[in-house]
Amino acid sequence: MKLNSLVLIIFYFCVVTFISISLLLIMAPGSQNSRSKDKAEKADKSDKADKPIASAIKDLKASATAVLQHLEHFETAENLQRQVKELNQQLKEANEKVEKAQEEQKQNDITKEELTKSFEQRILKWKEREHKLEAQLKEERTKAELSSQKKDRKWEEHLEKYERKLRKLEEDLECERDRNTDLNSRLRQTKKTLDGLRGDFHIVPLEQDFFSKSFKNLEDKLFDLTERFFKGPFQPFDQGQHHFPRTSQPMLFTYAEYHPVPCARIAQSLIADRLARDVFKPMYIASPKRLKSMGDALQRSENEPRQKAILRSLLFKTFREEEEEQQRDIIKSVTSELLHELEAMLSSEGNSVFEEELITYLETAADIWSQLKRGSDWVLASSIWHHNFTAWNKTRGPSSSTAVGQQRLLPGPSWVVMFPQMYVDGNDSLFYPGSLWSIDPAPVEEKRNAQSPRARRVSASRSSKSPTVAEASSDPGATAYRSLALRDKVSETGRKVSSDSEGQRRCKSTC
Repeated sequence: MKLNSLVLIIFYFCVVTFISISLLLIMAPGSQNSRSKDKAEKADKSDKADKPIASAIKDLKASATAVLQHLEHFETAENLQRQVKELNQQLKEANEKVEKAQEEQKQNDITKEELTKSFEQRILKWKEREHKLEAQLKEERTKAELSSQKKDRKWEEHLEKYERKLRKLEEDLECERDRNTDLNSRLRQTKKTLDGLRGDFHIVPLEQDFFSKSFKNLEDKLFDLTERFFKGPFQPFDQGQHHFPRTSQPMLFTYAEYHPVPCARIAQSLIADRLARDVFKPMYIASPKRLKSMGDALQRSENEPRQKAILRSLLFKTFREEEEEQQRDIIKSVTSELLHELEAMLSSEGNSVFEEELITYLETAADIWSQLKRGSDWVLASSIWHHNFTAWNKTRGPSSSTAVGQQRLLPGPSWVVMFPQMYVDGNDSLFYPGSLWSIDPAPVEEKRNAQSPRARRVSASRSSKSPTVAEASSDPGATAYRSLALRDKVSETGRKVSSDSEGQRRCKSTC
């Protein structure tokens, strides 16, 4: 239909064009004359042909108008076609966009469904996990409640047990309070009794500082005394022979360890030994049986050391005159015996002066010891150097070249007691350490090494004649052990028959 209308419009347009061209050809001029003639002819003819031409022109105008209208419609149709085409193109693009949007929507829906499905699965898993956790929580809560109940029962049992213990302890505390009250009353009564006894006994407390200084002063005086009167050369000396000089039983054998010792140290050792055995005794007066002194009887009794000291203070207060008289006799006897032992080392000019100073020294020592007897502690003296060896004060002195080769020198130091050791019986506390002296073996060994070969051969021949000496020379350790064992046997024999020294009794209890 659109094509037919378009063909019709074109036809009308061609007709109108043909008519117009024909009119123009007819009206084209030939010359001015012809024109003027024609003009007149035309004027005549025009009047005749005005009406058909006018109608034809009118029709032509109408046709042109129609053609123009058709052209306008045609342009409008083209525009519409173009618009339709554009609209179709837009519609197509819109459809594509819609399809694309639908595809995207579809993908989104699929993704959404997948997400929803995944989320639902997660929710299901979470719900399952939540159920499991709730079950575990419930189980743990049940366990915790059971454990708490069990612990509560256990703590209740402990609490009941502790409450029973507390009640028992309160009862015991009440009993202890009653007992302490009773003990306090008894203690007050005992203190009153003790104060009364102290007033009766007049027991003097032991003054450690005073007696330590006094014994130190005695030791220094003894050293000065022997240094002034004994200046002779070194002499062989064995202190073991002087521990038991007055035994009434025969000795089975003796084994002496001789060491070169200065005369002054020998004299000091002998005096210190007699101080420990004869002067520093618990008591001097004799016992009722007359077989031993009262001090020995008290020492061998089964009483406690404090009881012995209290009993001694009472006896000393009661028999003070007899004690002092016996003390003077013992000092005279000890002085006489010491002068006899030291006579060979003492010069004849200083014999009388030494005797007077020795008596004065022994009396001073006895007076200090008498003050110690009034105390409430049982103090004993000992000159046994190998007992409590670490507590002694030890010094070393030089040897003499004149002593080398005179006697067999035993290996190891030989200690000589320079002043007795005091200790408190009952608590094993040291009261005064005492002093030991020993030869310095280094110069002696140097002198022995410097001897001539002939002197060494003579010494070796002498030692080979005596098995004991040869064994001692070949094995120094065995010699020291054997000499100590033999001397202990001798000491044991002397202790069985002698009651002269308190130090011997202590050795018997410790050996």
